[in-house]
Amino acid sequence: MILPTEQQWGFILGEAIEAKKDAIIEILSNPQNRGNIEGLVSGLATRMNPTEVESLVRELSVDADFLQSIGIDVPPSETDAPLPYVFSDQQINILISGSLDNVRDILLSVEQEFGIDSLGAGLVSALGSYKLGTLLERTMSDAALWAGLEMPVPTPTDIRSMTANYTPSSAIVEVITNGEIGEKRSALLEMFSETSGPPEFTTALAVFLNENELSRLAIDFSDDRSFWAELGMSPPSSGEQSIDDSHSEAPSLEEELLQTVGVNGIDSDGFGVAVV
Repeated sequence: MILPTEQQWGFILGEAIEAKKDAIIEILSNPQNRGNIEGLVSGLATRMNPTEVESLVRELSVDADFLQSIGIDVPPSETDAPLPYVFSDQQINILISGSLDNVRDILLSVEQEFGIDSLGAGLVSALGSYKLGTLLERTMSDAALWAGLEMPVPTPTDIRSMTANYTPSSAIVEVITNGEIGEKRSALLEMFSETSGPPEFTTALAVFLNENELSRLAIDFSDDRSFWAELGMSPPSSGEQSIDDSHSEAPSLEEELLQTVGVNGIDSDGFGVAVV
C-alpha cells in the first residue's frame, strides 16, 4: 500500500486537476513505488470512499499522456475514442435553464480541461440531441463562447439536423420523461400514433431522450406486454424468453434503437447528430 504525504493528499483531494496529476506522478516516480498503481489505489482508499476513488480514476483516465507518464500503455483505439465528460446534475440543470454566462463558464471549463471531443460526447450523452439542439439555439449569439471553443457558430441548418423527421410536442416529451407510469404509457401511445411506425417512433425516442431516459422507459414497460403489442414491437429482453417469444418476428426496442444508433451517430466534432 502506498500512502501519499500530507502535501500530496492536499493536491489529490483538491479541485485542481493538474495538481492531482502532478502529485500522482510524483508518487509513482519514486523508485520504490514505480508501477505499483494497485498499491496507490489501496492507499487512496484509506481517505476516499469507493465513489470518490472511481470519480478520480475516471477524471484522470481521459488524459492519455498522463496515463503513459505513469506507465499505463494506451492502445491507439482508446485514445482515438475520447471518454464523454460526465456532467453533474447541477451542471445539466444549468445547461438546460441557467444563465448564458453560467452555461459559457461550464462549457469552456470542461473544454479546457478535457478537450472538445470529450465535451461534445458528454453533451450528447447528458442532454440527448434535442436538448443539445435547444442549447445551441440559446448560445448561437454568444460570440465569446464559440471563440473560446475555437469552433464556428452553429447555423440553423446544423441545429435542424439534430431533430427527427417527426417532432413530438414538448408536453409529450415532458410526460414521457417525468410523468407517472400511466401517463407515460398514454403519451408514448399518442406519440406512436402520430408516427409512421416503429422506425420513426424509435428514431424520435433516440433523438429526444438521453440514454438514461431511454433505459428507464425500457425498464418501466418491460413487463407490459399489451403495451408492446399495441406498438407492434417485442418487449425489451429480460434474460428470460418463452418459446413463443423466441419466434416473434416483431422488432424489439433494442433492435430498433440499435438500428437508429447506426444511422444517427455523433459526428467528428462531437456535437452534431446526423438524423436520416
